[in-house]
Amino acid sequence: MKSSETNLEPMNVTLRPRFESHGPLLMAGLQARYTCETLDDIPKQWERFISQVGKVSSRIGEADYGLCIDMSAGDNGFDYVTGVQVSDLANLPAEWVGVRIPAQTYAVFSHPGHVSTIRHTARAIG
Repeated sequence: MKSSETNLEPMNVTLRPRFESHGPLLMAGLQARYTCETLDDIPKQWERFISQVGKVSSRIGEADYGLCIDMSAGDNGFDYVTGVQVSDLANLPAEWVGVRIPAQTYAVFSHPGHVSTIRHTARAIG
């Protein structure tokens, strides 16, 4: 890892979403609650996720996802799920949750760097 990848100073990042329409999706993964003060813990969640993802037999495709959900709890936070698309929500690892995503059009943002710099992407989106 380059030293610049761990720099948490604000960067001037401009992100343009791509918009995708999907039918209903089933996602499964690890979920945790974050606020601006705890964003630096997201890389630890990815490490736990990567160590467990091989246990998911119903995985569809190769992509890994970071989902920001439940942003309405009133604490200026959000739930973040490190996950994969699955064909069903049965037989998931013990700590994992299932997320049903309805059919709709989504704004999709790609994070261009190491997960330790995800704070910059979150600020650019917000």
